[in-house]
Formats: sequence, C-alpha cells, structure tokens
Amino acid sequence: MPTNWFDVPPRPRRVFILDDHTVVRAGVRLLLEDEADLVVVGESPSIAEFVSHPVTYDVVVADLILPDASGEQVVTAVRRHAPAANILILSMVDDVNAAALALRAGAVGYLTKDAAALELVDAVRSVAEGRRYLQPALGAQLATAGTPGERSTMLREDELAVLRLLALGHTNAEVARLLAVSLRTVESRRARLFGKLGFRTRAELFRYAADIGVLNRSGLDSPHRA
Repeated sequence: MPTNWFDVPPRPRRVFILDDHTVVRAGVRLLLEDEADLVVVGESPSIAEFVSHPVTYDVVVADLILPDASGEQVVTAVRRHAPAANILILSMVDDVNAAALALRAGAVGYLTKDAAALELVDAVRSVAEGRRYLQPALGAQLATAGTPGERSTMLREDELAVLRLLALGHTNAEVARLLAVSLRTVESRRARLFGKLGFRTRAELFRYAADIGVLNRSGLDSPHRA
C-alpha cells in the first residue's frame, strides 16, 4: 500500500563546510551527520575549491579566515557563488567587530569554535530557516560595544526604547501609548529587534535586556525618546 504523502518527512537541510582545517571539517561533519534533519553534502578548504562545487546546499558553515579570503571577503564570495544559501560563520575570531562586519556583509549567523556542540546544531538549524543566530555573548557585545551609556552599534535608540518596555512586560499597545507612536510602528520595531538579535521569545528578550543593563536605564519610556 503506498505511503500517505502526509507521512513523508521533510527533506533534510543540506550543509556545506568551508574551513581550511581538516580536523574541523571532520568534526563538524561528524556532529551534523548525527542529526536526521541535516546532511553534509560537501566540504572545501578554500574559496577557490568551493566555487568549483555545484550549488546543492542550503547552509554554508564557513570559517572567517581562509587561505585565499578573510573576513567580509569570505561572506561576499559565498554569496556570489551561492546567493540562495544562508551563511553561518564558525570562527576562532571572538571579536565583536568581526562579527558585525560578517553580518553586515550578509552572514545570517555567527558562532565561535569554542561553542558547545549542541549550540552549533541549533545555529545551523536556525540559519537554515533564515533566522539570525548570534552566540549570546557576542550578541551582548554587539549591542553595547564602543558606545557610551550602553548605546548599541546594532540597535537604534528607538529600538532600545521598545526593547526596554517589552522586557518590562508591556504589551505592544501599551508601548505605542508610552512612546506616542502607532501600534504598527511598535510592531515594526519589535520585528526588527527579534530579527537583529535572533530571538524568538519574550523571555530571551528579557534576559538580553537585563544582561546589557537596559532595564536599569531611565527615561526610555518617554515619548520624546521615540
């Protein structure tokens, strides 16, 4: 009897590994191949070899420093060869500026190589679905790095205002009233917040707001700050 098409499992997400260290590629492959919804379809130690592969993947897990490219160049080269693939940077570079540049260039996620194995799997899944993934410590640094009064290089002042009020438990409508803006504006800023930070729940937003000190700031709920 034929199998009901409703019972057919979704196609596994196809992953390509771009790293010049053989042991890293082997480790990532071994880790991902234990997951039924992920499959490694190729690997390469360089951009030159990478572009010789056919584009048959959904996610590229890429190092930030390769023999023939580094930093934004890696992201740009991957996007040029595989524009539909989502990029997860997996790097030894634990630097907020490097992460910001990679994300700005088009990477969807950024993770350092000292991350836990399960976090890498979660990051690959998130990136495969087009959801931004930032290692929590880097996310906190991105929101506060190099700016006085804990201003964000990643979040605008109006987004910080919405972040604080949402983390304090206000509804979208209450945030709109407190900031003297429309409900649609609040919804738009909230969507940008979740997109930039890679969060899915208000609980994550609250923890993040507490970590970067936004909940201790005053005056953000003033309409004049919107």
